[in-house]
Amino acid sequence: MSLRPAGACLAFRLLGTPVWLHWSFAGVGLGIGVPVGLVGLVAAGEIAMTLFAGAVAAVATVVLVHEAGHVLMARLLSIEVHGVYLAAAGGCCVAGEAGHESHELLYSAGGLLAQTVLLAGTALWLLNGGSATQPMASHAVAVFTAVNALLLAVNAWPAGGSDGERVLHALRELRQRP
Repeated sequence: MSLRPAGACLAFRLLGTPVWLHWSFAGVGLGIGVPVGLVGLVAAGEIAMTLFAGAVAAVATVVLVHEAGHVLMARLLSIEVHGVYLAAAGGCCVAGEAGHESHELLYSAGGLLAQTVLLAGTALWLLNGGSATQPMASHAVAVFTAVNALLLAVNAWPAGGSDGERVLHALRELRQRP
């Protein structure tokens, strides 16, 4: 049985993990990038394209960091990682069964933890003044931080098969154990 997805995609390995990059992943950030760019257009037209491009790049980067968090956690817990799919809907780390509810909890939370570490780092950088000499860098990090916070909230929301729902389910299972 092949885990390779159907359709046009680029297959490669990243640190030993199979990655399938669907052609649609290029548009993953459009749902956030377009509104951010429109806000920039209304507020100050000259930075609209910069905000748009920054938001699109931020979404793609956050998806990669999130899935890397799942891969890293799976490897730490000796859960077999089959690969990572990246497409327009985001990413998906495909892994074997966790041997215990605590492993399922940690694996499910891996992406959220990776995003939280990234969010804390960029927020601290901004709170410490960012780059006073390069305000565009501070704007880019601010957009990146806001996009990450939004996606973290979406991923943590306990509904629709999200990581938040999987974490909540694993917590319930652990609580019901004798």
